[in-house]
Amino acid sequence: MRISRVLGPVLIALPLAALAGDSLDVKLGLWEVAFSTDVRGSLIPPSVLDKMPPAQRAKLQADLQKRAAMQPMTRIHKSCVSAEDIKKGAFRASDDKEDRHCKTTITAQTYTLQEATVACTGAESRTSHMRVEMQGRDHVKGSIENVVEGGGKVMVQFTGKWLSESCAGHDDE
Repeated sequence: MRISRVLGPVLIALPLAALAGDSLDVKLGLWEVAFSTDVRGSLIPPSVLDKMPPAQRAKLQADLQKRAAMQPMTRIHKSCVSAEDIKKGAFRASDDKEDRHCKTTITAQTYTLQEATVACTGAESRTSHMRVEMQGRDHVKGSIENVVEGGGKVMVQFTGKWLSESCAGHDDE
């Protein structure tokens, strides 16, 4: 009876400790990621639009409509992924990594999956939800949904492939 009281909590805690130690098991180093971006709604907060002169506002809205007609857009980006990146949200936008107004919270993480929420405050407040799934240690796929103040959304689908262990001579683009 006494042994079960002592071992019971330990046996329950072991799986929890194992889950807490899990992290996305991808190869570290240089990755090439292809992003397909689709913008929905306005990305300019109403508070900013309200302060613009009518002519400037009309030009901006016309430019945004032109850009929306070209959706979705695909870009290729090379990035160095480190063990620290895995802990803090691998494959998240470099802007979010550098912006002191953005906080990344890992909401789910296993060896094959990472989900995170990125909350950014300040002039360009937004909330992002990110999901990365492994397709092997050297291939990933994922999605990011950014919701900006005013209700606009940026939907991103991406695939990534590992290129090399070394990131020497590469600066994040």
